Amino acid sequence: MVIDRIRRAATASAAAVDMSELLGAFTNDMVCRAVAGRSFRVDGLDKVFKEVMDTSMAVLGGFNLENFYPGLAKVAGGVLMWPGRRKAERLRDRWDEVLDKVFDEHASMAAAGAPARHESDFTDVLLSVKEEYGLTRDGIKAILADMFAAGTDTAYLVLEYTMAELMQHQDVMAKLLA
Repeated sequence: MVIDRIRRAATASAAAVDMSELLGAFTNDMVCRAVAGRSFRVDGLDKVFKEVMDTSMAVLGGFNLENFYPGLAKVAGGVLMWPGRRKAERLRDRWDEVLDKVFDEHASMAAAGAPARHESDFTDVLLSVKEEYGLTRDGIKAILADMFAAGTDTAYLVLEYTMAELMQHQDVMAKLLA
């Protein structure tokens, strides 16, 4: 599937192929299938999910005045920290929107007694052990957010690095293709 998309993109034009975009979409799709049981591309949630992920990484990795100057957090009632907090709250609301759809979809299928799917996904597993481990809705959503964030970025970066190394070492690429 991914290899076919790369081939099509490479043969469609003489321009360079954006491997970051292709590999990012691939890993996003794989993680969504493992965690939520389906691809987010169907509902257009993949674009929302990518936006939320990119914004999360920018907020978490960005400059935070409070980290460098903790005393400023108390100056003028914390006015200097309000923009950063508002941004984080909006981001939290976006995560809630995406994760609520996943959670509600799985919970409604379980409550309706829908026939079990051929394979259960990670969300189904969490819902099945919810009572046993005392998991709350917010706890499950936090675990799902961690799985999405960790699974997507890590796998994507490893694939991108591997492709870059293979392009630099044509002898290894030839062995793999043989």
